[in-house]
Amino acid sequence: MWNAYGGHYYSPLQALKLDALQVALPIENPQRHVALASLLFAASNCAASPGHTAQPFQATATAMPHLLTAWAKDPFEHCLKALYQICPRFSNVVGEAFVADVFDVVAELRETDLVFLDPPYSAVQYSRFYHVLETLARGSCSSVEGAGRYPPRSERPQSSFCLTTQAAASLGNLLKGISERGTTVILTFPANKSSNGLSGGEVMRIASEYFKMEKQIIQSKFSTLGGNGNDAHRPARKASPELVLLLKP
Repeated sequence: MWNAYGGHYYSPLQALKLDALQVALPIENPQRHVALASLLFAASNCAASPGHTAQPFQATATAMPHLLTAWAKDPFEHCLKALYQICPRFSNVVGEAFVADVFDVVAELRETDLVFLDPPYSAVQYSRFYHVLETLARGSCSSVEGAGRYPPRSERPQSSFCLTTQAAASLGNLLKGISERGTTVILTFPANKSSNGLSGGEVMRIASEYFKMEKQIIQSKFSTLGGNGNDAHRPARKASPELVLLLKP
């Protein structure tokens, strides 16, 4: 963390503290999982970036107050606070979490399942935004470069849901596959047009081909994924109505 992100997403002292906490993680589970989760909470709360670890705040006149505020946070304190919040919260039934290609998961669905879909709405690949926390979780990091301190592209997975030429087809194929399994879906997506080419209207059109549909609109703020409001580029967050669809076979 110190080599890759010290002086960027974290002050040099913050990065050293995160490294120290990572090295001190318990060996055995569940203690290791709980401690690592607390560490990731702390790293997320202390990161000097607007919402996602996509671009750190720069040392400009407008961003400097935000940078200094983030650098003043103590990772030790935030890790301890997260630990006390996480420990009392547990499930009475052991669940399962795993990483997989969504199309592989569809084949395992049953009619009694409920699928929650929150597909990408940005043309920018999401793998840009979590590499800092992934480095901390793994305990290792490849060489990084640029203002965003990004790892090599080979370590940043690419999704067809982010490509303007493939997003609609990918969503259609996904919903078609789920409908064939007879599974109920809750899908959320910005109501307005997104940078990956999809809009709420287009999402509803695709969904209506395979499901009976109920919709609701809620007001929300979406991250612009990398914006920081310091120039004419884009703000960190943007108010937008969010579409919530209940899709039944």
